Amino acid sequence: MLHDDVVDNAPLRRGKASANTIFGNEAAVLVGDYLFAKSFKVLSDINNIKVIKSYSDATTLMAEGEVKELVKTADIKTGEKDYLDIIIKKTAVLFACASEVGAIIAGKEEKCAKKLYDYGLNIGIAFQLMDDALDYISDKEFGKFIGNDLKEGKLTLPLIHAIERANKDEKEVITDIIYKKRLTSKDLKTVLSLVKSYGSIDYTISKAKDAIKKAKKNLDIFPDSKYKNSLIDIADYIIDRKL
Repeated sequence: MLHDDVVDNAPLRRGKASANTIFGNEAAVLVGDYLFAKSFKVLSDINNIKVIKSYSDATTLMAEGEVKELVKTADIKTGEKDYLDIIIKKTAVLFACASEVGAIIAGKEEKCAKKLYDYGLNIGIAFQLMDDALDYISDKEFGKFIGNDLKEGKLTLPLIHAIERANKDEKEVITDIIYKKRLTSKDLKTVLSLVKSYGSIDYTISKAKDAIKKAKKNLDIFPDSKYKNSLIDIADYIIDRKL
């Protein structure tokens, strides 16, 4: 997250000033490097090759996702399939890894670990979908500046959905706005109006809810318990959150 905020030049992280805003990019990157190295030191002390492999696979995919997102910046041809591939790699695999490792460390059988991996993957997808929806309906009070993704040239699902349904003139307007180096409040209002008119925010939220349903279904293999209930509560919170 420290590195991510530097790449995105993000002023906020969940409603508070980001580390790079307070301490500068140099300090944020160096501390991020330290935490990354420290995490693998902790993993090596566990002495479980399955745990190490899970985290190694996840961090590799996360880097791939971030690179693909960078390559796709301001690419008007980005489709929903590309978008989903990016968010699965840059966000969801981290949730999946964290969920799977719990089963591995507990010594559970492989099918349990796989179900928890899929649970984490789905809540991770939902988390990013909701994050991208909030970018079009939220404001600084809720931890993000509205339209921040658009300003960075990121084509997230609300915008992709609107572009795919827009007429020729509307697509030209959106394209011109995306290619601008500096957006005006009028530009933001224009895109927000189109996104809302095509029901793109509701579509994105509905996709997030579908992912949450899948996540909960992955828990059916486990007996009822307070731990299972906690996982269900986490899934529900992802849809209801404002940050």
